[in-house]
Amino acid sequence: MKIPKFSPHTPLHSEVTASKLNQFGAAAHQSQLMPGVGTRLTQTSGGTSVSVIKRRLPAAMATPLPLTIVGTRPAYIPAPEDAPAENTARFYLTWGLVNGFLAENWSDCLDVPTSAECVRAIWLKAYLSPTAECLVTRCEWITLEDNTPPENPPWSGSGDRPDYVHVSLGSVFVSAEGAVSVANQMGGSLQICEFVSSIESGEWGGTHKKSLAVSRV
Repeated sequence: MKIPKFSPHTPLHSEVTASKLNQFGAAAHQSQLMPGVGTRLTQTSGGTSVSVIKRRLPAAMATPLPLTIVGTRPAYIPAPEDAPAENTARFYLTWGLVNGFLAENWSDCLDVPTSAECVRAIWLKAYLSPTAECLVTRCEWITLEDNTPPENPPWSGSGDRPDYVHVSLGSVFVSAEGAVSVANQMGGSLQICEFVSSIESGEWGGTHKKSLAVSRV
């Protein structure tokens, strides 16, 4: 819409006409902001502001973090050939890496009986290189029928590393009434690192004691 112009050499009372006023009104109407999808308009005496409406996804639609226990099969995990048995709940472990390695059994599922009180704990077992810079050589996830932590090989902090280390990923609980719940240990891919935890005095700078640390990334 073209806005009408006034001549500086013509008296104003002769320039103001109903036609020009209607053109001003139409131009103002066309310039009016309208709310769109995902936006909100707030009109005040100081002007009009436009804001974006942040929509929260329902919990069921939220993308789970890597290496977490889920009760719905992710699309990237092939469907098992058999269906879960009666009074059984099936769980999966979401895709995630351990020092850049994918678990050898990443596409496996876990069937948990729901007819009686029980617990199933999922642990990541990472196999370590004795001396090489590549700390982790391969990994897999294992299941235990209680919450007792599996034993790791003893390590004094010097010499070759232990053969493997366990990291807790979470547990599935079934109550006496058959209610099923999942407790995940945070979530995220794993990074296992080696660091010097202490230095004992001695010749040539002393003796270094090392430890292993696990972080989520």
